[in-house]
Parts: sequence; structure tokens; C-alpha cells
Amino acid sequence: MNATVYISFAVAPVLILIGIILLNSSRFNNWKSIGNLLIFGLLSVVFVVAAKYLIDLRWHGNYHGLKRTLFYIVIGLALTSEVFKYIALRIALPKLAAIKKPVDGVVFGIFLGLGFVTAADILIAYKIIGLTPAFYEKFKEYYYIFLFSYPFANIVFGITMGYFVSMGRLKKIAFFDDLTAIFAAAFFHSLFYFSFFTHDNVLISITSLGFILIAAILISQAIKISRRMD
Repeated sequence: MNATVYISFAVAPVLILIGIILLNSSRFNNWKSIGNLLIFGLLSVVFVVAAKYLIDLRWHGNYHGLKRTLFYIVIGLALTSEVFKYIALRIALPKLAAIKKPVDGVVFGIFLGLGFVTAADILIAYKIIGLTPAFYEKFKEYYYIFLFSYPFANIVFGITMGYFVSMGRLKKIAFFDDLTAIFAAAFFHSLFYFSFFTHDNVLISITSLGFILIAAILISQAIKISRRMD
């Protein structure tokens, strides 16, 4: 493992530090919730490791074939990650009482995602979770790009989950918004993994631009709705 990989481990912590500085400048004071989200987000990675272990037991490490690869990416990685991140969110923020406005949900979702990816990036680098073994051997340049871009992608997944969960807080029944939060985040998570699995520069670029656009739209909507509530 070379220096490039070790440097990639610093991306998520640096983004967390930047986020804390920005929140501090805005007189944010709910630091306990941020700490809980980072801790429980990090711990949620354990369940992705468990899912990978169970799939390995069933398939004996054989990921050949499109169906197996898609199942592993969509269920074993993306959906498992987002389901347990959602559970981590509920544990870190009891009854979601700390979420008063959509902006709160977006902020908390970002830190949840960064807590998760702080551990996930390291586990991916050591090939404990992540793309199939063949990918690491054949496409090392994409492997490095993946490690550096995964923290930013998790910010988008966090924004998505946080936005829809916070919208559910504004309604009497939040069930459908919570489902949307999980499955929308899982869809984007799957798309991110799949774009690298195909090692197609065009698809990776389109996915990246799409994520930026989605994040901008959701943040804009969250700010707009939150201002109306003031």
C-alpha cells in the first residue's frame, strides 16, 4: 500500500474539520448530536463488513457474472450501508428531535456520511469491503480515484437521506419519506459503485456531475423551506 492510499484516509477527517469550522462560524451549538452522528455513522460500517462476510460464505469469494456483481453492489454494499446509516441516524438523534428544519437534516446527514466513510475508506483500501477483488488488480488508477472521491459521494448520500428524513418530520406520517430517504441514498450509492465497476470515464463523469446537481438542488430546497419556517 503506497502513500497515495494513506493520504486518501485523510480526506474524510479534513472534510469533517472543515464542516465543524463552518458550523462554528454560524453559531451552531448542537455539538453532541454531531459527535453522536460521527460515532454511530462510523460504527454502522460493521454491518457492511458482516454483509460482505455472509456473501463470501455463500459464494466462496466468487463474484464472477453480472448478476452476482449487481447483487453485491446493490444489496451487499449500497442498501446495507444506507439502511444501517438510517438506523444510526435514529439512534444518534432520539426521535429525531434535533431536526427542526430541512437544513438541520442536511447538516446531520452530511456528518453521518462522513463518519461512515472515515472507516469505510480504510476498509476498502485493505480490501475488506468495496469492489470485487478483480477490480483492485486490473484497475488500480480507478481504485485511487475511488478512494479520494468516496468521501465526497457520501456527502451526497448524506444530503439525500437527511433531506427526506427532515421532510418526513414536517408531516404526520413520515414512513414514506423515510423509505424514500433510504432507497434514494441507496440508489445513488449503487450508481457510484457501478460507475467505477464499469471503469467508464464518461459514466463516472456523468455520475459525478449528476451528484453535484442533486446536492445543489436538495440544499437549495432545504434552505428555501427552512427560511419559510422562520
